[in-house]
Amino acid sequence: MKREMLEYYCDSIRELYSMNIFLFQKGSEDIDLSQLTLTENVSFAFDKGITDFYSAGNLFDTTKMVSYYISDDDIAFGCVSDMNSSYCLYIGPCMLSDLNQRLMNAMMNRYNSPFVHDPERYYDQLHSYLAKLPRLSQERFLMLLQFSNAFVNGVQLEVDRFHASSFSKKKLALDSKKRKISETKESFEMSGRIRNSLLALVKTGDRKRLNDYWDTLKGNNPLFDPDPSSKLDKMRQRKNSFIHLLSYIESQIKDPFISTRVLDEIHFRHVEKVENVVSVQQLEQICHDALFELTGLIANRQNQIMSDEPLIKKAVEYIHDHISEDLSSFDIAQALQISRGRLSNLFNKEMSCTLPDYIGKQKIEVAKTLLETTDMHIIDISSYLSFSSQSYFQNIFKKYSGMTPKQYRRLKDDQ
Repeated sequence: MKREMLEYYCDSIRELYSMNIFLFQKGSEDIDLSQLTLTENVSFAFDKGITDFYSAGNLFDTTKMVSYYISDDDIAFGCVSDMNSSYCLYIGPCMLSDLNQRLMNAMMNRYNSPFVHDPERYYDQLHSYLAKLPRLSQERFLMLLQFSNAFVNGVQLEVDRFHASSFSKKKLALDSKKRKISETKESFEMSGRIRNSLLALVKTGDRKRLNDYWDTLKGNNPLFDPDPSSKLDKMRQRKNSFIHLLSYIESQIKDPFISTRVLDEIHFRHVEKVENVVSVQQLEQICHDALFELTGLIANRQNQIMSDEPLIKKAVEYIHDHISEDLSSFDIAQALQISRGRLSNLFNKEMSCTLPDYIGKQKIEVAKTLLETTDMHIIDISSYLSFSSQSYFQNIFKKYSGMTPKQYRRLKDDQ
């Protein structure tokens, strides 16, 4: 993955979780972990040995997709290695337990603690530092690592395959918390499926299908489920989830004719709106409006054609708005209230291709997007686009792309 995309992801996670996350190169020089924190007490905390200056290459095995480090005091770090580039994501520090008197006493009085000879001098500073670290439950920490890996490597790695750093004092208690992790994982995977479905609909420019799908989520959208272990209030968490969703979808729009400036304008306008909402219903409406606008942006881009003929523009718009249906020249002519013969002749003249050819090409473009961005089965994509059979869909796909759907998906997975 390109460095720019990884940096974009890091910015989103910082905004969502107030979590330290940054890039480093595999095999790079030592990393000063005191630069990771968000508090003024960080230099103090690290200098006093809460943790040390580690070489990135030594702290984590960057040949592993996901690894983690946990100190004696439940201060956790994670690493996600991009298997297709020289970069890794470094996540942390965060706390996996509540800050209480028992933990403070243990940190101050442990035999190897740098504070043991003068605990009163450092107590307040240490407490202030720890209180400002992000607090994540073990389950949420796991899901953040898992989600980051899915974003970076496109692989849903099971949590029991995470690698514990050789420096780690603890291992994540996967067995003892299996039920809670399973529940969190189920919610996480459902949110991921919804996010990917929304992304596919946006990228295909299918506004009608986007509306239909969004209606099924009203009042029961796990994308906005708050985390009960978070210190943030529920509405703040929901707003952050919206910002994350919007950032992710915008990052996946890779059309050279849609400028970053336009995407940024849409992003900040809707984020500004969402900051003023007070109800879940208002937030969901703004989310719908933002996704609908992005879908319209894609649709308009698809609709940009060489012809200035109004009827052709209307015909193309109709095709893209009904791309999943079994389209025919008769349906389109009837919708435009002109004869089929006139539409066909005008389309051939203005577009230098037949109407069925154009419809077929556009359906295959949608199929390509679905193959790239979802795990839909090929037969389901064929059905979604209203092909009469899977074999016919495969023949048309090969006609316009030079390969079968299966070959296309494998090619994109390997890139």
